[in-house]
Amino acid sequence: MTSTKLRWLVFIVIYLATVYASYQIQTMRFAQVNQTLQETKPTEFEFQLRSEPREYLARFASDQEQIQHSVAVKLIKVTTPANQLKLSVPATASFQTTEFDFYRGQTLRATGELIEASQKNRSCCLLKIKSAPELVSDANLAFKFAAKIRANLHLAMTHAQPNGAALVPGLVLGDISNQSTELEVAMRGSGLAHLTAVSGGNVTIVLGLFIAIFSLFGLSRNYLVIIAVIALGIYVLAVGFDASVMRAAAMGSITLLAFVSKNAISTGKILIAAIYVLSIFNPWLLLNWGFLLSATATAGLIWFAPAILRAIPWRAPLKLAGALIAATVAASWLTAPLLAVMTSTIPVVTILANLIAAPLVAVTTVLGLIAALLALINPLLAVPLSALTSWPAELIAQIALKTSSLPGAQIKLTQPSHRVVLVLVIVAVVLVIVKFQAAKITLYLLLGFALLWPVAVASFRQFDGWPPKNAALIACDVGQGTAVAVPVMPSSAVLFDVGGDPAAINQCLAKAGINHLLAIYISHFHADHAAGLAGAISDRRVDQIFISPNLEPKYQFESVKLLAAKKGIEPKILTAGTQIQFAELKITTLWPQAAAVSTNENDASLILLVERENFKFLFTGDLEPAGQGALMQLLDIDVDVALVPHHGSKFQAKYFAAWTRAEFGIISVGENRFGHPAAETLQNWEQQAVVLRTDLAGDIAILRSPSGLRAVSR
Repeated sequence: MTSTKLRWLVFIVIYLATVYASYQIQTMRFAQVNQTLQETKPTEFEFQLRSEPREYLARFASDQEQIQHSVAVKLIKVTTPANQLKLSVPATASFQTTEFDFYRGQTLRATGELIEASQKNRSCCLLKIKSAPELVSDANLAFKFAAKIRANLHLAMTHAQPNGAALVPGLVLGDISNQSTELEVAMRGSGLAHLTAVSGGNVTIVLGLFIAIFSLFGLSRNYLVIIAVIALGIYVLAVGFDASVMRAAAMGSITLLAFVSKNAISTGKILIAAIYVLSIFNPWLLLNWGFLLSATATAGLIWFAPAILRAIPWRAPLKLAGALIAATVAASWLTAPLLAVMTSTIPVVTILANLIAAPLVAVTTVLGLIAALLALINPLLAVPLSALTSWPAELIAQIALKTSSLPGAQIKLTQPSHRVVLVLVIVAVVLVIVKFQAAKITLYLLLGFALLWPVAVASFRQFDGWPPKNAALIACDVGQGTAVAVPVMPSSAVLFDVGGDPAAINQCLAKAGINHLLAIYISHFHADHAAGLAGAISDRRVDQIFISPNLEPKYQFESVKLLAAKKGIEPKILTAGTQIQFAELKITTLWPQAAAVSTNENDASLILLVERENFKFLFTGDLEPAGQGALMQLLDIDVDVALVPHHGSKFQAKYFAAWTRAEFGIISVGENRFGHPAAETLQNWEQQAVVLRTDLAGDIAILRSPSGLRAVSR
């Protein structure tokens, strides 16, 4: 073993031992705090907010939902019936409220309880806040300053391009609070979401801009470093303390140290030092997807991009274009395995989208930063520049919307073996490009696939074998939720429910080449049937939206109504007896009865009979035994395919499966903690029909042929 390899081995061993020791020390401390809280039964907490609130939907049972907010906090004081305990530990607080009007740096007091110890991040515990928080002390000047930067930039963007106005704060400050769900899904699906997760590129632009401006005044190196340090500190405060930001800030700080000391420290060593310092302080970062993606992308830029440039050298004046392509390919290629594990999908369009967007990103970030500084003085001063800045940002948004909705935009990796193959292919390509003579042809093949695959699939439907010809319906794999598309004409369909994940329904429709929805039927307003609407309408023409007469939960109905309004659509309520024709497709509403709409959202689901020549489909939403029993008394039907109600839950009327006379029963279900599908439900339906499950098969298509119906999946 050479001395260099030995030094690296020693370094790795010391690093792992240090990280492990740090983890053990901190977890022991957190365990002591947990034990204290469990023993003392606290009644009141005092804590400082350390992050912006994250809104999420909590599901307590399969049909009970509540909007909540999660915030990282520093736990300061705990009041018990006996005394007060002073602490200083990181924790996570969950607020059972639909509105949260506080911001980072403020200290609050509220009653609550300990829910559980936290294992996934640097947090001692999860606290459930029960009362309305009381403000104990306002944020300090630094946090107020940071909040003002963000708020004033939003004000300055009021009259800018809508998507652009939402993206500029994201590109400049990592603030995605104004992004619509539709835009957020498109950014993720196109591989552009990293642009709004502030990282090294943003820090480089910020420091470079400040250094360039103040160097015009003839300041010395030391003064420029001081100014850059101040700018970096303010910027991190304004952006927040996310993993990628801290990694980028650490790299920027080490770079400044190298700059002031006049010692040449390679960028690779800076990255290693940044990861070393941050992960020792916070070992949980090594399990954080944002941190891992950020560090891996940066490693690709440092070590892989130069090899790509050597394989295909570019001459002036095209060197910049070559560097851009090398950086995009390197970062995208090396982060692909992480994305595959994290989301089970690979955004194939990421190289194409990033190459088109890259010139716009630099312009938007620089102009947006200047606009933010002007807005800090007065938002009105920044309005003209903000409007200008929103135009390139709007173009980035349109790139995301168009590319994410292309057929073949994402490849789904459903099996662990698929991910293993992907990793092996990526390692092989990297080795060939770095070590062997076939680097050039390998790169051409890689770029050719990345750029031409979406175009080929978009141009020639069934190029990738999906959707099959003569598909009568497609049950989308949207996780724990429901979404079924019934094709009507080439590239058009009627959609029944939209699932709970906008990205999942967008991918399903994109793979099927569906860019025109003649109608969307939303059976009821539980999130797993309605919350995916933003993904369904993303860059698609939508003609009509039909809804259940039970408008609860209200927040989900309002969300649907708002999204429909953006398409110029007023949702129409349906009740039994309504019949609508779409070309050869006839859709009859069987339930609910107008005079007896259930207050139970599940039993108020739209039940629909979908008919075309030689094919009948029964769509059942989440209908429960009471509704199923009433429906069976009203009607006698005979269908080819039925959706098993409520994801195959145990709540089923005994004879409902037999009543449908279905040849196929589809269970739209994903990983869940509700016991769906129930064993007794499976047994009951299997006596009547061939049962197909999206959690096992993926997307399912029912095909019509002269010999009858058959099912295929992907």
